[in-house]
Amino acid sequence: MSFFNPMVNVSIVTGKSAYDIAVDNGFSGTVEEWLASLKGEKGDTGATGATGVKGATGAAGKDGKSAYELAVQQGFSGTLDEWLASLKATAN
Repeated sequence: MSFFNPMVNVSIVTGKSAYDIAVDNGFSGTVEEWLASLKGEKGDTGATGATGVKGATGAAGKDGKSAYELAVQQGFSGTLDEWLASLKATAN
């Protein structure tokens, strides 16, 4: 089968699919059966690779706000203990 694209002035010639070549070489079955035949048995676990080089230590970051401080910033009004108590679920 041949296709021509006038925009690039190149002919594209297609050949047989891998399935067609498999059939030509003796495979007997559907495309789905051929695809399933391509997956082999699970292999043995490979050896553990070497440990990589340790990277440089990054710069120290600034301490962030606590979850309580963020809650207050977002409008919570109450003590830390009241906020902690507010996190507990209530029974229905």
